[in-house]
Amino acid sequence: MARFTAISLLFLLSLPGPAFADLDPGVASGTDCPPPVKDSLEKLLGELHPVLPQGCQPVDFKTLGKRIRGTRTIGFWAKIGFGLRARAMINEAKKLLAGPEDPPRLAKLQATYDKLFEDFVKAVGNKDPALVADMSCARVAGFPLLLAYAREKNAEDAARAQTAQDPESD
Repeated sequence: MARFTAISLLFLLSLPGPAFADLDPGVASGTDCPPPVKDSLEKLLGELHPVLPQGCQPVDFKTLGKRIRGTRTIGFWAKIGFGLRARAMINEAKKLLAGPEDPPRLAKLQATYDKLFEDFVKAVGNKDPALVADMSCARVAGFPLLLAYAREKNAEDAARAQTAQDPESD
């Protein structure tokens, strides 16, 4: 997969940004290149101030995503499975937010999200207690982030559709 989503939210929370996201904008000085643009997730993390459970330190979601992708406590195929579940969850959130308010579907999405975390924690077990603790802290903040990410993606899709319909807008 070109863009493997490992928060499976949290694997959602580990969505990789563009390869140039960490570059210093000054590196390209003297060229016509615009400064790098933050990816959607990084932008949302800057705008949202996630509420974490008492006793949890602020979570660096990008670092947590790298730890999830790099952990050897679960196998490659398990990571892909979690990633696919996360991607399906993102798509479901996009559909949910594109339509009228539907509290039962929202509750079902929340249950799916919680089950994904539960399954991840079971898979890791006691092999990496620090990762499990950080995931537990991030879990609470992750669902609002999932919804915000889905809203952002819906807005991007709508803008792209509008641009495709109106090519004169450039």
